[in-house]
Amino acid sequence: MEIEHNLHTYPQTIKFGLGSGTVDSKVTNDAYYTGEAKYDLVPVVYQNLDSTDIDTYEWFNSSPEQSSQLRGQFINSRFTNLSNDFDFYITNDIDTADETGYNIYEYGLSYNFSGISLLSDGSGDKDYSSATLTEYDTTGTNDQIDFIWNGSYATGEPLLTTLSTVGNTTYNNGILMHIDHPEIDGKTALDIQSNGFVGLPKTTPRRADDSYGRQQTAFKLTGVINNEGNAGWRSALKNSFEPNDQYLLGGHSCGSFLYVAPLDKESLVVDADNKSGKISIPGGNANAITVDLIFQYRMTDYYGVGSSGTGRIGGVVGSTFTNLTYAKRIGFDILDSQNNDFKFDIEVYSKYRPLGKNINSINASLLSNYNTFASGGGGIGSINPRTAFLSENIDFEQPEIYFR
Repeated sequence: MEIEHNLHTYPQTIKFGLGSGTVDSKVTNDAYYTGEAKYDLVPVVYQNLDSTDIDTYEWFNSSPEQSSQLRGQFINSRFTNLSNDFDFYITNDIDTADETGYNIYEYGLSYNFSGISLLSDGSGDKDYSSATLTEYDTTGTNDQIDFIWNGSYATGEPLLTTLSTVGNTTYNNGILMHIDHPEIDGKTALDIQSNGFVGLPKTTPRRADDSYGRQQTAFKLTGVINNEGNAGWRSALKNSFEPNDQYLLGGHSCGSFLYVAPLDKESLVVDADNKSGKISIPGGNANAITVDLIFQYRMTDYYGVGSSGTGRIGGVVGSTFTNLTYAKRIGFDILDSQNNDFKFDIEVYSKYRPLGKNINSINASLLSNYNTFASGGGGIGSINPRTAFLSENIDFEQPEIYFR
């Protein structure tokens, strides 16, 4: 099997994508690309990147930040589903009432900032150079029972506040920092916010049945100016959780991500950056195409004292959930050397408790039956696991075992 290079390059926009440059005419004349594929707007997170590439090319960023897909990939993650009636990614501010984020497309720290302005270029990025912080009242006086950081320090020690001071509404619809968070090390809440050390895209906390609950945020570079008048530390939107996120509090600190995680920049590209580029894949199961796809979800925050706290489900106080569920969708295109497309969509979800009937799942008994019949030699009442689905249209939404 040979898979060849696709000819697409990246449309450039101010808000999303790489943001500058000339659009390749092959793109502007390609209705599928401009209407459905939009590979330039779909982010990935590379597992391994060279520091030189990160410093040199704006489309490479370290995890948890978004990176761009590359020209010459043989498999691409798609913007729109196969039916072209659902976008996997959004390119607008889905919660204009919330202005806490590093830029307008993210949720940020729910501390009391003022003097923040939007840049005039229409990018949605912010200028924190004149911003000020009014920390929460220091109502937390005992670190054996109090654990919410108030945003500042006294004599070098971080100060505490309480849930009653913050309020349930702010807690349930915001992000706060636990006193155990490693970034609380001489930095104020304004230092942390204006450099993007904490924050999540506004699509991340959405539950499965919420508006935009199964969508994510498109690839976007950031041009934020921090509180010292310099470029903000983070240069793209976040596309995954990071280890320190475990110490966050509040309803906007929980949620989910689904993304492609290439091993490195070479793992999904062909051997040339032109239409003759290709990669050959020998036959056999040992040579199958593999793609690292990661689904991350966080269902409880860090509520409580130290590591012994129980956390709040969904980062919410004063409410209960029937069964908290997060879900995200993603789609893929593969183009072989005969210009044959192989396309498929995936939805991944997680429930807080494995209750109810998951009709899209293969349960244990079905798997047991499959394994039993699969060893039956290929006759009546048995399955050939490699060819059973090659010549018939199968509805995989129904959990059945199909026989040849």
